[in-house]
Amino acid sequence: MLNNNYPDTKLVGYVFCSGLGTRLMPYTNEIPKPLLLKQQDQTFLEINIERLLNINVEHIFVNYSYAYEYFLETVQKYGDKVTLIYEEKPIGQGKAICNIVQNIKGYTLLYTVNGDTIAEYDNFDFINSMVQNKMDYLISSDYHVPVAANLIVDSENKLLGCKLNDKQYFYNKSFSGNTFKNSLGDYLFNINSLLDIYEEASRQDFLGIFGEDDLAEILIKNNKLVTVQDINVKSYYSVNTVEEYNNFINNNYAS
Repeated sequence: MLNNNYPDTKLVGYVFCSGLGTRLMPYTNEIPKPLLLKQQDQTFLEINIERLLNINVEHIFVNYSYAYEYFLETVQKYGDKVTLIYEEKPIGQGKAICNIVQNIKGYTLLYTVNGDTIAEYDNFDFINSMVQNKMDYLISSDYHVPVAANLIVDSENKLLGCKLNDKQYFYNKSFSGNTFKNSLGDYLFNINSLLDIYEEASRQDFLGIFGEDDLAEILIKNNKLVTVQDINVKSYYSVNTVEEYNNFINNNYAS
């Protein structure tokens, strides 16, 4: 368990919820995906918040772009454990992270998850691997989960690049390869490492996670250890389209 092995590790969390859910319209016209999707009478947002709180995350940020009243109604039950952040326009997950880095200097690791996804696995093992191996950025992966494998890694699962629009893109031009891993969307960041690259990363108005000049590339170019880790996922739900939503409902995954 994390508390026994690493008592000095302080965790802060982020649940990304600022998407407009355009592929799931009209269901998401008024209610964003993380609040629309439910399982066992809990929204995906609630499930993710409680998942993070249960693994000793001390504070959680939740970004959103519309439906403030719905978000407020959901998070107010957690008191001062959760902070809502409004995003007027898309800025990318990397930029969302950069925007809070200066406010989380007192923490060790940032644990981020997607609000429209539920992934059940050993979170403590994921954290302990991050700490034991002194990584700067750890990416969750499981080839059993039907998510596109577009991350390029070396023999030690260190991130080399990604596949963009059917073309391979390498963060370090001296490397090449064709071993691919998927990303399940759960990430761990060393906060000191983020602070090291903050000035460079914060210059961009939009900053994603993967892609050209995005957060992963900036970390790697600054000699940070970015690794993709295979985890044993017990269950995984991600709903992005009307077809996936109908399948989710019809197969009784939802409440």
